[in-house]
Amino acid sequence: MNLKQLAAALGISICALAQAQSDPIVTQSTSDSKTSDYTRDIKNDLKNDIRRNESVTEAVERSIKTAQRETEAEMRQARKGVQEDLEKARSEVNAIRKEMADARREIGCEVDALKREVDVKIQKAIDNPLAGK
Repeated sequence: MNLKQLAAALGISICALAQAQSDPIVTQSTSDSKTSDYTRDIKNDLKNDIRRNESVTEAVERSIKTAQRETEAEMRQARKGVQEDLEKARSEVNAIRKEMADARREIGCEVDALKREVDVKIQKAIDNPLAGK
């Protein structure tokens, strides 16, 4: 059966039959175009999302590195301050020890002088001829 016979059997014109046969192709072509556009949009959206995520990740990494550098600098300053305070405390302890040693020697000398003075007075009292009467 040819196209003319088919059109006559259906009771439609050859142009209408030809258009009916071509409509699925147009529909298929339009569907392919929409699918292609949709796929392209998804691809572009995913690329944009990835770029945005990379930007955020880079910003977070920069922020972390900056915070780490600041923290390390503060830790160095704190260690330096603690070391300075420790050295100052050691110096003060040594100065106090020296003062205490000097004070002990001075007190020891004074005690010895007092002992000698007391011994002299006791000896004078013992040697006093009037003390026994």
